[in-house]
Amino acid sequence: FEKEKIISEEKYLKMISLKTGALIECSVILGAIASKVNLDEKLYKQVSLFGKNIGLLFQIRDDLLGVWGTDKTGKPVGADIKRKKKSLPIILALNSSNMLASKKVQKILSKKNLNQTDVNNVMDIMDELNIKEKSEQISKKYQNNIEDIINKFPMEKDRKNIFNEISEFLINREN
Repeated sequence: FEKEKIISEEKYLKMISLKTGALIECSVILGAIASKVNLDEKLYKQVSLFGKNIGLLFQIRDDLLGVWGTDKTGKPVGADIKRKKKSLPIILALNSSNMLASKKVQKILSKKNLNQTDVNNVMDIMDELNIKEKSEQISKKYQNNIEDIINKFPMEKDRKNIFNEISEFLINREN
């Protein structure tokens, strides 16, 4: 992705599902196996999907923090822009239907090195395009997926609440 100029949102989501999504999915499946719960095929698929969605939510939130970081996050504001990382917010800006804004972002990112003014200009364009809100809507979609999956788990409501707290934590995390 580092060398490609424009990446679709779908391609990005596929990439993170094969990286962070697969990593968390594997961890969750191993945890389920270690718990010695009876994992029939249906439950295995639910656990797998839960893990993958947790990974996607984690990565999307990480991308948000990489652009709109604060002292709390430990990531400076605009860090991923300065690194020209093809994170979700940048991909959304590059693929915006506002061609003028999209071309401005592309032109800035095509520079060999970015200075703080470049970073600020990209952030201003992202603000105009409501990229933060759009990224948060996408992360909310994955949180909703997670809640739907959890609701299908064959367990007591108290335990389901614990799993829902994980997605709530991830969508609100600041570091």
